[in-house]
Amino acid sequence: MLSPLHLAPLYAFGLPRVRTAQGWVVGSRAADGVERFAGIPFAEQPVGKLRFARASLSEVPFPGGVHDGRLPGPPCIQNPAGPIRAPGSEEPPQSEACLHLTLWRPAASQ
Repeated sequence: MLSPLHLAPLYAFGLPRVRTAQGWVVGSRAADGVERFAGIPFAEQPVGKLRFARASLSEVPFPGGVHDGRLPGPPCIQNPAGPIRAPGSEEPPQSEACLHLTLWRPAASQ
């Protein structure tokens, strides 16, 4: 994840952004007329003592108030034989800390 100082120039490039209760999410343009906001943590991650507990919504602010939503969060560990991903996939490695959302919306009108 990039620091807010690294994300600040992205605003100048006109990347889409949206405000959430945890801070700003900087997204990307997925296609003509479509914006994507990826890897948004929506719940406390199921690691440590939370591993087998019911998920609870995350209210933790994004570090520096900004989340880099240009790439998806890690997929959950589901296959004991290892990850099944296409070569060159933008997905990070599988992880137990995998409770993230990817949202698409029509591009904001200028």
